[in-house]
Amino acid sequence: MNFALLFDINIFSIFVLLVIYASLVIRKKHLSTSNRIFIVLIFSTVAVLLLEMLSWYFNDKTTPMDYFLNKWINYIFITINPLVCVVWLNYLDYKIYNSLERLSKRFYYAIFMVLSVIFVTINLKTPWIYGFTPENQYYRGPGIYFFMSFNFFILFLSAIPVIKKRKFLDSSIIISYLFFTIFPILGAIVQMIFLGTAVLWNSVTIAILGTFAILELKNLSKDFLTGLSNRRELEDLIDYRLRYWQNIKPFILIMIDLNDFKTINDLYGHKEGDSALKHFANIILPIFKKSDIVCRFGGDEFVVVIDSDQEFMINAGIERIRKAVNDFNLKEIKDYKLKFSAGGTMFDPKRHKSIKDILHEADSKMYNDKKNTKISSDTPEK
Repeated sequence: MNFALLFDINIFSIFVLLVIYASLVIRKKHLSTSNRIFIVLIFSTVAVLLLEMLSWYFNDKTTPMDYFLNKWINYIFITINPLVCVVWLNYLDYKIYNSLERLSKRFYYAIFMVLSVIFVTINLKTPWIYGFTPENQYYRGPGIYFFMSFNFFILFLSAIPVIKKRKFLDSSIIISYLFFTIFPILGAIVQMIFLGTAVLWNSVTIAILGTFAILELKNLSKDFLTGLSNRRELEDLIDYRLRYWQNIKPFILIMIDLNDFKTINDLYGHKEGDSALKHFANIILPIFKKSDIVCRFGGDEFVVVIDSDQEFMINAGIERIRKAVNDFNLKEIKDYKLKFSAGGTMFDPKRHKSIKDILHEADSKMYNDKKNTKISSDTPEK
């Protein structure tokens, strides 16, 4: 491949990656763990693209310094090739399980980088992966196919959690997995068949762009702590339904507030308070349909929007939440019990002319439930 062409393509790929990074950082006030891992993925790919350009630049040049730089730039370049795959493995694991604690226990993912260092260091003495002619020209050794397979093995490992959790995963995660597997494999096949081409890392850039569009842009409308929809997405949804209520399904809205949340923060600390919010989110999300909206409205308040024209579904929905929370409390995972108050309303175009109207009505009913709960708990048993 002509160096000028490679340079242009790689610079364009780097520009695309930096635009993705800027879009992510500018549009989000709080970067989630998912965002941070994705940023590492972006800059890992930028580093590889830069090193690839440098390796091509020093190839064929014959001064002693060119020999030295060509040798060590390729050493670093080849060694960190698996890094992008390892970061992707971590990213996908977190997207599926949404657990930093679980991810911290996956330290053995780093073994792939250790193996890469060993393989490429051995290559310095015995050029089995790659080498250089006396004219300082790079050539592939027979081990390059093994090393490529080693990289793809890491990618295929990420299929395990996808397959295990396929029934519960959002389709966007499965599509992103396919995107990040198919494009790099196609790029690698082209690069292996046509000696002198370098399109693998540009195809990875396309995969990152696809993942950003499918997953990360979507997550801009998600709450950074719980992963639920955020208030902006909820208000956009309700605003749309209020505007076009004649053409869409009727719906009910349930507002939920955690009771004694301040007590949890005061007794156990704010970190435990965050944990309580995440546990509550994980409890209520699975008990509703994918078509329903489960949102963290703010602080310790949550909102559920359910497509239904049956008013009894308000109480049915609240009872589902109550049963799921009671089941959680019975497990005694925490030293405290999760408690909540809830109230709901069915959308009525005659009463609800704005977002404020429907939220206020649901909030009033939730407040009444909270007041009744407090009265009953303060009343001594006879």
